[in-house]
Amino acid sequence: MDLRFLDKEQLRQKKMTTPVYILFADGHRTRGSVIMRGLQLAALGNDYLMPDYAFRTQALPKKRTGTQLPYVLGLRDGVVILQKAAAEHIDAEAFDYLKANNIAVAADWIDKDPKSPHLDRLDFHIASSWAQWADLRARFPEAAIRHITHHADPRLRGSVPSPTFATLYLGHAGNAKLPRDREITVVDIRTEQDFTDSLSLMGQFPFHYAVRDETPRPGIFKPFTKGFTAAACDANILVQRGAHDAVAYLGDDYPFLIDDASPRAIRAGLDLARETYGGPIWQGALDVMAQVHDRSRPKAVAHEMAGILAEVVGTRGVMHLPRL
Repeated sequence: MDLRFLDKEQLRQKKMTTPVYILFADGHRTRGSVIMRGLQLAALGNDYLMPDYAFRTQALPKKRTGTQLPYVLGLRDGVVILQKAAAEHIDAEAFDYLKANNIAVAADWIDKDPKSPHLDRLDFHIASSWAQWADLRARFPEAAIRHITHHADPRLRGSVPSPTFATLYLGHAGNAKLPRDREITVVDIRTEQDFTDSLSLMGQFPFHYAVRDETPRPGIFKPFTKGFTAAACDANILVQRGAHDAVAYLGDDYPFLIDDASPRAIRAGLDLARETYGGPIWQGALDVMAQVHDRSRPKAVAHEMAGILAEVVGTRGVMHLPRL
């Protein structure tokens, strides 16, 4: 039975499981975006959305006309999500097969500027941040744009309350605007192994640092992953107000938002955090971070995915939600 000819109610009655295929570039399999937004997202979907949906990941080899088709043969009757580079570089033959044999084909751009020879044939786009969602809507006004929160790594656990104030920067050190006196512990993350090796450290820091360069490349929108990571660790965070999605999640009154990435603003933010540590201002900020955690928990992300998938399956790939 071809799922493309079944509506949502028929699928429910037949108790059929719709496959969801997440495709990524094989050369990127050790990158954080593939691990989190590909492998972990698929595992999260299987944990929360079975038996309605069954998630599967598939790597695609380097672009070369005709070489990718064997890797997609048999991926049928489901919803296809092309992740980032896979959306840009998928061969025409492979894309044609997926398009002809599945309910819908989407692109999850994560933090990539959307570029693909197949842009006009995608059934919908997925944003990993609200800033990217707004940008995609402006760039593709006739397209369906949906949002799935970029979760924190599910292996993270809450911190152990510490009597000592300490600040952590977790990520590529070259991306941070760090103060010269280096009052911040820097854990330079380049690979998945770096992250895994650092898991035991993360709960030891009550304050996370996320101040970065304020001039991102055009078309690049970073998800608020550092904020979600801090929230999962029961930590507060220092970040500039203009960082993508910072105000959307923290609110305009969060005390450790700074106006810019200048040394003066950074110093004032760090001083405020140290001076208020453990007090009412600090606890109020932690209450905000708890709300951020709730919005980025695996169950919340699965709920977002379920809503999108139900819409796609129910409308056979044609998405019609009212514009917000």
